[in-house]
Amino acid sequence: MIALLLAATMVRVPPVLMYHRVDTSSPPDVISERLTTSPRAFAADLALLRAEHLRAVGIDDLYRLSAEHRPTNDLVLVTFDDGYRDQYRYAFPILRRFGMTATFFITTANVGTAHHLTWNEIRTMANAGMSIGGHSVEHVSLSALDFEDQMYQVVYSVATLRNMLHVPVIAYAYPDGLFDRQTIAAVRQARILFAFTTDPIHQDGAPASLELTRIRVLAGTPLATLAAELHAPPAYVRLLNASGALGSGERDRANGPHR
Repeated sequence: MIALLLAATMVRVPPVLMYHRVDTSSPPDVISERLTTSPRAFAADLALLRAEHLRAVGIDDLYRLSAEHRPTNDLVLVTFDDGYRDQYRYAFPILRRFGMTATFFITTANVGTAHHLTWNEIRTMANAGMSIGGHSVEHVSLSALDFEDQMYQVVYSVATLRNMLHVPVIAYAYPDGLFDRQTIAAVRQARILFAFTTDPIHQDGAPASLELTRIRVLAGTPLATLAAELHAPPAYVRLLNASGALGSGERDRANGPHR
């Protein structure tokens, strides 16, 4: 159980792939079209990983394997943002077919609304070994908010996921990739160990584990381009008592109840 592993450890952070939608069609707007990967293309991406002797995992698996001092050189983190329902319909079964896992970052206010995951679907994925992470209550740029509103977006969304799903929530993805010093304070308050952006910002005083960057996978991304990204130099993150985010008395409470 992850709560038992929250101790000083070295985590090698592998390449992190960032997806949004996996669907047979996409909404007509240009942004959604770029963010929609076909099921065939997603399966081809996972087949590429397998051909490169790599394996997609979620953040929970990466942290557990690292804490157990098991090899992680063959791992790639795969992440999905926003909690679209097509992730359950297409991405989830493809991941299972390949025997791989991923992290799904959920915007909690959208759960159960049109075109988004339901709580039962998220719970089914979590019970099948997928990692679940926070992506705010609403999809808003956190750095544009005052501290009180940032705390609500971060802490409340993470608490909702833990309470509704009874699974560890140790990761967070900043909507639009934007954050500031106040955001870092909020994710620490939420007892988040890893937080992901899209481009490096390097806030003063922020641990590297709370500003991890990802590789965008867009519609039509050539397999050769993806392969080159996968072999970029790895990042290394040293976590001292889980990034300093937790005091010794907080570690056992960090992830709430467990399945």
